[in-house]
Amino acid sequence: MRFVLIFSWFCIYYIDMLPQIGFDNTNYISTTTEGETSRCIFGVYEYGISTKDRVFIVNRHNEYRKLISKNMVPNQPGGVDLMKMRYDSYLAIKAQQSADKCRYDYDSSCQNDSPIGQNLFMTMSASFEDKPNWTEALHSWFSQHDLYLFGGSIQTLNRHYVQMIWAKTTRIGCGYVAFPLKRGHFMFYRYYICNYLPGLNPIDVYPYKTEVMMPNTPCYEPCN
Repeated sequence: MRFVLIFSWFCIYYIDMLPQIGFDNTNYISTTTEGETSRCIFGVYEYGISTKDRVFIVNRHNEYRKLISKNMVPNQPGGVDLMKMRYDSYLAIKAQQSADKCRYDYDSSCQNDSPIGQNLFMTMSASFEDKPNWTEALHSWFSQHDLYLFGGSIQTLNRHYVQMIWAKTTRIGCGYVAFPLKRGHFMFYRYYICNYLPGLNPIDVYPYKTEVMMPNTPCYEPCN
């Protein structure tokens, strides 16, 4: 039996200082602070983002954005101003800190002028898979293009897609944790979080510009 939960939020800001980032022997980002003994109340199976997954996450986002640039997404117009995305360590640390709480909830703090968007994805399963499945998480977000009318309202059911292809977004950082439903329980959760900067702005009607809206400004690949 398998369940999937997804949410997104656009109003996250930060003011605290950037913590130091380190790597353990498995090349996963470590966000453990001194004195921390457990991330989840019932412990964790695994946590963090591998270097391979970081590269995959960025490349897959840029591939999706390229599909928009090439007008290859059904029922969505081609875009001419989507920026190429890169991985951001600070956003990743903040995402991992959110994941480490093992609560399916978004960070709704609003402190600064630069909004950070956030996409969430969670699965629950009785079968333990060896590795986190970022392909599934990213596909689930992007597939919401079927539920989005370009220029229409941004809703819970399409927000993840809109955030992924938001033209002004240039940076992304993600977190991940797998943890049991209860201590020693056979059911477990896999929890994926990605933070985006800048995040989507629901005041803007369109997530990106089309060639009709910006003539003579072709950018058929994600812009640098």
